[in-house]
Amino acid sequence: MKTINYYIAKSLTGTGILVFLLMAFSCTQESISTDFGNGPEIFDGSEMNAVYAKGMKARPIKGDVSFVLDLSNGPVLQCGPLPFFPGLVSGNVSHLGKLQPGQSPEGDEPISGSYVIPEVCDPSGFPKVLVEYYGVLVAANGDQLIIRTETILNFDEILPGVPPSGTATGKGIYDGGDGRFDGASGTFELTGSFGEGKVQTELEGEIIY
Repeated sequence: MKTINYYIAKSLTGTGILVFLLMAFSCTQESISTDFGNGPEIFDGSEMNAVYAKGMKARPIKGDVSFVLDLSNGPVLQCGPLPFFPGLVSGNVSHLGKLQPGQSPEGDEPISGSYVIPEVCDPSGFPKVLVEYYGVLVAANGDQLIIRTETILNFDEILPGVPPSGTATGKGIYDGGDGRFDGASGTFELTGSFGEGKVQTELEGEIIY
């Protein structure tokens, strides 16, 4: 299996070689191409009535989520000189329990378990990098919850030979799923940090299901 160094060496030189190693999941409060605004607009008129008719209700949600890059099949997005990889997610979130962790696929098989995929990015404001992600959180019982996030990664000073570190902040939406999360919606905010090869985040918000 090719390593992260192989992919980065193809597109980055000097100290810039380290800046992308940890871009896997977090969220931002700045928009790239999707304006989340105040979240999914499900609270008006007949749409709100449909929510209640289905027995859905708003509930607070929070959790701790960590992730690593999946290097098994190479990058899925090239953002200027920066290669972006899927993220293998693990953690514990209210209403989901202990997440089924993401597992690297074999061959052309899809990722199993919880994961995130980078879809759009903008590195023009480095050391702040904007990213949009699509993700699936798999609950302990197998029910899946879809999330969409916007990300801002704010890097500390990049030093030669030192893994990158910094902070991540942002927001996202819940966008349906299956099982008890069929038709789920809501919003959340996320904060986190990265360094020494690990990303740790906390999310908190409201989910309707």
